Amino acid sequence: MKIKFSPAVQKARDDYFAARKILKYFKFEEVAYAEWIGKRNGLKKQVMVARKKWNDLSVEQINRVITKEEAAEAFRAAPWGSAAKLLALERWAELCVTIEDLRAAYEVSQIRFGRKENPVYLKWETTACLEICLVNTMKEAEEVFWDAPPNAYHIGSVGLRAFEKWLSFCATTEMLEILGRRMEGRIHGRLRRAYIERLEEITGHKHIPNMY
Repeated sequence: MKIKFSPAVQKARDDYFAARKILKYFKFEEVAYAEWIGKRNGLKKQVMVARKKWNDLSVEQINRVITKEEAAEAFRAAPWGSAAKLLALERWAELCVTIEDLRAAYEVSQIRFGRKENPVYLKWETTACLEICLVNTMKEAEEVFWDAPPNAYHIGSVGLRAFEKWLSFCATTEMLEILGRRMEGRIHGRLRRAYIERLEEITGHKHIPNMY
């Protein structure tokens, strides 16, 4: 069941957008310029006060969160770019237990937070790293690769390390071909280089890529 915003947070949010709308459509009046500036500055202050109240009430709501569903709703309810937004995301990350939990949280939060600033992504990386250390079979290695965070195939990344672990279980060219088919044409960049290096180890000779 969808958790709704607390009434206090909902009202603070509505008050903020109402104040912002008034400021947006505030037009120049035929009064002394200083008086007009004073009115406009007063409206700006109201917007700032309303946003701070929204943020503060959101923090109170976050401090009462006990489930990942409540954390997700608190994240959505908090102002964009606020301390409350980050606090809600940190709490959400804490409450994520599985890779699927982290994947779902990341899909929602990636719009506003870069990978290295996103506590969900950082926890996902850490969790995947631990999984790599526990791998004992080729099947487990493949599962860890698909569990790794997306777009993480640079040198030293979790995704590349997981792929290299998967490759390490390939002892023949036939096994490599099977791996390649399971990747469905997604072997490129650093992954392709790692694949070729493993192929060269198995065959004992240099591989010349097809340039056509």
